[in-house]
Amino acid sequence: MSRPPRTWLKTASIPLVAVLGALALLVPLVAGDGDPAGAVQQAAQKRTFGIPAPLLWSRAFADPTVVDARVGLVGAATAPNLNIARAQPGSVYFHVIGTPALTRRPSWATSAELWAPDIQRAPGGWLMYFAAPIPGADINSRCIGVAVSKKAFGPYTPVGNAPLVCPVVPGVPRAGDTPPTRVTGIESSTVGVIDPSAFTGNNGQRFLVYRTLGQPSSIRLVKLSQRGRRIQQGQTSMLLTSNEGIEENPVITQQGTKWVMFTSVGWFGRCGYRTFWRKSPDFRDWSRATPKLLLSTANNLCGPGGADVVRRRDGSTQLYFHAWTCYREQYPCPPDWNKDHPKKRRGVRALYGVNIIWSAAGRPYLGGWVAGLLPPPPPPTPTPTPTPTVTGSPTSSTSAPTSPPTSVPTSVPTSVPTSVPTSVPTSGGT
Repeated sequence: MSRPPRTWLKTASIPLVAVLGALALLVPLVAGDGDPAGAVQQAAQKRTFGIPAPLLWSRAFADPTVVDARVGLVGAATAPNLNIARAQPGSVYFHVIGTPALTRRPSWATSAELWAPDIQRAPGGWLMYFAAPIPGADINSRCIGVAVSKKAFGPYTPVGNAPLVCPVVPGVPRAGDTPPTRVTGIESSTVGVIDPSAFTGNNGQRFLVYRTLGQPSSIRLVKLSQRGRRIQQGQTSMLLTSNEGIEENPVITQQGTKWVMFTSVGWFGRCGYRTFWRKSPDFRDWSRATPKLLLSTANNLCGPGGADVVRRRDGSTQLYFHAWTCYREQYPCPPDWNKDHPKKRRGVRALYGVNIIWSAAGRPYLGGWVAGLLPPPPPPTPTPTPTPTVTGSPTSSTSAPTSPPTSVPTSVPTSVPTSVPTSVPTSGGT
């Protein structure tokens, strides 16, 4: 059985690129935020115009975490016991290691279906935070745990017999942090927490930021111990942001005197899933920070999200994230992609990377794509027009007509919808 043609790439993506290019020439760039005359933004746009190439697309690598280790880049992603991948020094492309990241599932978890890992350096080795399934009100219920390893690429061994962060749930050992099950006055539709991400604040203090499941969703912050293996004694989490729909995958990094938080908004199973950023002088207070769009379908990507910030050894900054590709190929899924659609087009969340350029005021701009750009999709193969057959008669000539009938051109759309509602009835964890 032949697969349906990727007609949207052949007919719509090139006109979309042309339209975006024309708009870039017609609309003046707005200067500000420490970027005189928009110089940083102009340089960044020149490097990102086109269809980005993924770093790993033959299999899913969703909700990635990536670190710059001595052996090269090491990443982990959502999978049973978590997938580990490596990019050798000098290479940008990742390959998945055959063995899982964790030596065993956590004793408090009901299965090894682990989500959204985060790898961090720690005294004496490496830590990996993750979200593991628990007995709860929903099949997607998760709590946050931690594992330890001597090497960045593992294997990692779960720490302790209880999660780090978890609501009070029957059958689950009491966690170090118990966030409320009610968010902004509305009962959460599911039980649990996901998307852990650790960072080092002022004076070397370690913190963990994460998302509460359900809608509304919230982003919360809690202090970790010095070694990062438990919640600091006597500490409870604090609310950073809340969203009536889905906001997840928080990552906080420092740039100069400012703190920048990246998050994903919307449902992960559609192309409308996208990445935002906001900045604040205090990582505990985001009340005055306005979210700004960073990655979306406007970048010729389908559902870019789950981003992780990587500070390279040379001082540069990169952002690694996932986005949907179809048919196990490098090109993005069509804009109407929906992972629950009967015709799924064999979509996977592929791994992408982009360089980040910072303005003087700590604003991130997209630099060049880590794997460069893909060539434009090939034009559609024209369907040959059949030659009409002339049936002769006793009184007519048997010669063929001098001109074939003219075919009627088929119009194609020149634009692709680039947004979807952010509030959906299903949590975006996997």
